[in-house]
Amino acid sequence: MSEAKALQNRLTPLAKAVTVKYGIGGLKVAMDLAGYFGGNPRSPLKRPGKETEEELKHLFLRLNH
Repeated sequence: MSEAKALQNRLTPLAKAVTVKYGIGGLKVAMDLAGYFGGNPRSPLKRPGKETEEELKHLFLRLNH
């Protein structure tokens, strides 16, 4: 149980960034960063800027440490 809790605590910041903070555009960027095809969101939604992409990259890197 403690291992599962630790894993969840590592995943939560990325999950919140993708689902709450950046929405569909953030999800698409996260998919691209994870090696899947996210692509661009459909109009009227926009792809987040470079700052968002850098933040998501940072959160992904934290998962591996």
